[in-house]
Amino acid sequence: DFEVIDMGDDEYTRGRPHPMIDPAGRAEELTKRADNAKQSGVGGIVLLDFVLGRCSHTNPAGGDMQKAIVSAISAGLRVVASVTGTEQDSTPRSHVVQQLMALGVEVGFSNAAAARLAVKPRPFPAPSSTPCNEAQTLQKKRRVMVLERNKLNPSARHLLGAPIVCACVGLESMAEPPLRLVPMTWQPPALGNTDACRQLGLSLGPGQAARRGDANQRALKRAASVDPWWVGLQEARAVLTGAPEGLWVLHSGPPVPCYNEMCGPQRGAVTGAILWEGWAGTLKEAEQLAQSGAVKLLPCHSLGCVGPMAGIISPSMQLLVTEDRGPSAAGRMLPRTFSSLNEGLGKVLRFGANSKEVLDRLTWLNGPFAASLDAAVRKLGGVALAPITAQALQMGDECHNRNVAATSLMVRKLAPAIVGEAEAEKVLGFLQGNDHFFLNLSMTACKLGMAAMEDEPGSSLVTAMARNGCEVGIRLSGCGQQWFTAKAEPVPSAMYFQGFSEKDACPDLGDSAICETAGIGAFAMAASPAICNFVGGDPSAAAEYTQAMRQICIAEHPTYKIPALGFIGTPSGIDALRVLDTGVLPLINTGIAHREPGVGQIGAGVTRCPMGCFVKALAALKNL
Repeated sequence: DFEVIDMGDDEYTRGRPHPMIDPAGRAEELTKRADNAKQSGVGGIVLLDFVLGRCSHTNPAGGDMQKAIVSAISAGLRVVASVTGTEQDSTPRSHVVQQLMALGVEVGFSNAAAARLAVKPRPFPAPSSTPCNEAQTLQKKRRVMVLERNKLNPSARHLLGAPIVCACVGLESMAEPPLRLVPMTWQPPALGNTDACRQLGLSLGPGQAARRGDANQRALKRAASVDPWWVGLQEARAVLTGAPEGLWVLHSGPPVPCYNEMCGPQRGAVTGAILWEGWAGTLKEAEQLAQSGAVKLLPCHSLGCVGPMAGIISPSMQLLVTEDRGPSAAGRMLPRTFSSLNEGLGKVLRFGANSKEVLDRLTWLNGPFAASLDAAVRKLGGVALAPITAQALQMGDECHNRNVAATSLMVRKLAPAIVGEAEAEKVLGFLQGNDHFFLNLSMTACKLGMAAMEDEPGSSLVTAMARNGCEVGIRLSGCGQQWFTAKAEPVPSAMYFQGFSEKDACPDLGDSAICETAGIGAFAMAASPAICNFVGGDPSAAAEYTQAMRQICIAEHPTYKIPALGFIGTPSGIDALRVLDTGVLPLINTGIAHREPGVGQIGAGVTRCPMGCFVKALAALKNL
């Protein structure tokens, strides 16, 4: 039996330097093995590697290591080693090789040669207690090294004489001229989580991979057949048939245990909704009612809804209704999805604002404004959303944080039908000044497609990504309504409005990541380099963002094309196993709310769905 010990592993370097820097730990381990060999009378083979270079120990084979090697050999252990380094290192390689050989260590020309030496019979007699002729020993050792070098094929010998170019997956500063490095981007699967890596290996095995691939294709085919149409507006209490009895409020993200555990913007928005519904007369009374538990709090996703930022929906709100008019809609569990009306930017309910001005605007939006829109949409027989999204992507939108073109296209369709309605001028004026109006419709269309993928046994495709300011959660097709969560963090790559910074920011928040789940938003950044002016980053990197997301998706979207990339489809069908295997995390474009309720939006940026969500999901997938 053989045992491989990596003394550079975390288990051995916690609280102490790497053995390349300080070989004392390795010397201790070798001494223990020598003592065991002496006591048992059983010999063995020890294969060591020595690495020279910047930051390494200047005398890796001396001091305690030398004593340990002598102890091991005298105990009957055979010691074989390789030395990785050059004559230009601070300690020349030949010096270390000669030092080891003088101790009786068999030195291979390379680590591969040393491994071959270790499994061969001893090439010369074992050292005895009588000192051998050092010159003879060195001569024999050098002969072994020359033989090993001569075993290299001609092309390998040629490479050793050519300039060396190294692939670097670590610190580039470790290299010294004239060595040239080619930096490589690499990280362990599942960010090094050993249990997840083990399970991932099983999940990616031939049999499992084939079954999972078939399930994923079936789920994605259903999503591709969805044809989302905006068909009007309806009151939440009338259209959300699964809503609980009594008082209730829907919020964004995965479930929250209670009001007191909500983030600041969601608490502000919940109390604002309570005031607007008339369940309390003052903000203090609204807070007390929310804290009492009398108001049931549910995720929007649980009732087929999506809401940006705080995502608040209460019973009296008018909801945008989107239905599937595709060929397979009749047999679907969720042929319709819903969202609240977009209030525009500034101090609005979805950012936690709850002043009289905010509530008065809500009253108008859910009254005359909603009535005019509903009448206009019904006159038109509904509005197909996919063609608008597809056209907007070719006009510079990514249809999450930039909806200028999509909103303009929608208003152009609606305007003739709105003209004859009450308060037509005010309604059109509001639409003209709200470039984000289409966002909520975009979200309902994406939700409709992702809902069609749900409940496909064995599928590892992501059907939802959502954030509540405390946690980020994902759902998988094969796991139905189950959430897999991780802690929500502040947006790392962000542009803040003047006077604000990361210390003011609420952690990641909102259901709008459903856009990325469906293949637009940050996944379509290549179509919208102008979005970088809003979320930050270099416009030239927009195409790189999209291309990176192709690594974790199984297909291209059949409808949503990107002109800048030769009209290829946007990456769609996020495979949780690909995320774990590559370490590439899904990108999300997002707005940033102030951590305190009522302040509103303070910036925007690009974030990623945490790996922790996918690690938890993997544990559930293994049971499918």
